[in-house]
Amino acid sequence: MRTTLTFLMLVAYAMPAGAQVGLDIISSDFGVRITTTGSDAIRIRGSGDDGIQIGEDSAYPNYGVYIPSPGVPGYGLWPNTAEPGGEWALFTVDNIEAGNVALAGVSLIARVGEAGALEAGDVVAATGIAEPDERYPSRVATVQRAGEDSPGVVGVVQSRMAWVTGPQKDGESALESVPGTAGPGDYVRLAVLGVASVRVQPGATIRAGERLTPGGFAGEARPLRVRRIDGFTVAEATPVVGTALESSDGSRAEILAFVSTR
Repeated sequence: MRTTLTFLMLVAYAMPAGAQVGLDIISSDFGVRITTTGSDAIRIRGSGDDGIQIGEDSAYPNYGVYIPSPGVPGYGLWPNTAEPGGEWALFTVDNIEAGNVALAGVSLIARVGEAGALEAGDVVAATGIAEPDERYPSRVATVQRAGEDSPGVVGVVQSRMAWVTGPQKDGESALESVPGTAGPGDYVRLAVLGVASVRVQPGATIRAGERLTPGGFAGEARPLRVRRIDGFTVAEATPVVGTALESSDGSRAEILAFVSTR
């Protein structure tokens, strides 16, 4: 039989007025180990400074979670989720500031305009502004299916979005992808940079690597027309949706594309 001894010295004492530490723990193993079958293991209701601080620097106070470098050698904060679509490891309607961002893609929230319903894969153009509401206080664009004469192509619909009450406390809800058609006033998530499935014009022959533009049918894409003139390649002056990543002989309804309107 093997016996494991864990040595823990716990020092807890009241601090004088103005002191910064309420509980001082010195441990050779676990600093704090909490096992509970009740509700919250740790609950922080209020704080004059950081809710949680990991690290020594106190030059930037008043954060929910503050991890100053070199508080950790690798990732400062690594949230994850078991939800298949990854919604949401971090959900906030506030701005986020970062020194550098490495992304697989960029999506934006928009609302469907009055011109008609939208489905996943639709190429869309911006038509106006939707005023903030109580639950989503940021201004977002209204969008509609883009056609050949649409100047403001902004992206491709990835999904309809709806306020879904999850396992959060107090009936809190978040915008999440849900199946179905998005009607006027509904929220949608748009791919504006990165890989997405795009509806293509019926009968359009597409080669991987060709740039795509809105087609003759609203919401669908077709290859950008190019011509060779006196040794120069000239492309038509229409908005670009992105670059085809798959080929189609004209029989496919959707293909994968790298969405980028630049």
